[in-house]
Amino acid sequence: MDEKKRDSASNLSQALKKVNAIEIYYAKIICMTSGSTRLKIYRKIASLMSNRFSLMNALDMLHATITNEKRLLISEPLAIAIAQWGYGLQNGMSFSDALKGWAPDRERLMLSVGDVSDLEGALYNLIRVTEGTTKMIRPIISAISYPAFLMMMVVLII
Repeated sequence: MDEKKRDSASNLSQALKKVNAIEIYYAKIICMTSGSTRLKIYRKIASLMSNRFSLMNALDMLHATITNEKRLLISEPLAIAIAQWGYGLQNGMSFSDALKGWAPDRERLMLSVGDVSDLEGALYNLIRVTEGTTKMIRPIISAISYPAFLMMMVVLII
């Protein structure tokens, strides 16, 4: 088992050595702005953890899957994000701390509670809360956008 952990750790660190700072910065922007993609990753991690995979093994499997699907593109933003998260875990960080700069603080706060007791449950709760929040906010934004557009047109015409 220790050999598998070392192999996964070495795979993720080798992947990080092949990317530069600009690619990491771009990956952080993509990861922060694409909430639905982040939720898919959380769902996959929780699913793997419910099947008795460790968090590190789950991240390694996701990284391998993404790089194989994209024909070995190590610079794929999600692959970089997962490799960075794994690197943070290798250095003794909790999962919520490893997500710093990659996920909103609200998500990190919800996961920090689960790091102590039940990360799998915390991931599922985070997914439910985030999807519920999105369902509540989307109609509000769509209801406000048209009147705001009309007001802007009135101001520009006058």
